[in-house]
Amino acid sequence: YEKRTFNLQLVEEGHAAPFIIYPSLPKELDMEIFHTHAKRARTQKRGYYSNPLHLTGYEFRMCIKMMKGEAKGPERYCADIKTGNLYEPLDYLEVLPENRLFVWKKDVKKAIDKLGLTVMY
Repeated sequence: YEKRTFNLQLVEEGHAAPFIIYPSLPKELDMEIFHTHAKRARTQKRGYYSNPLHLTGYEFRMCIKMMKGEAKGPERYCADIKTGNLYEPLDYLEVLPENRLFVWKKDVKKAIDKLGLTVMY
């Protein structure tokens, strides 16, 4: 069973990365589908994964905000959905793109408690 959506197609072709922000979590099956297709796109170097210097959409938007003086860098903590580890915003690159679950600072304690995350900072 797979839900074919435009977003899933973009992820599958390597033209988008999953961008999941806690607490807005997709259903478990949807999360697994996106993870599988994103991992395949990355390992097969599809789309933007063919160029290691290419930015994801959310990284590009962050850079624009930084250039405008609206941000100083990443603002969301990043959890690894496969290991359960939680990283500070600047350490999000420790997590493979398909495993990233972003968490706003205001939601960190709740996410740690609800998801059983291990703090890595």
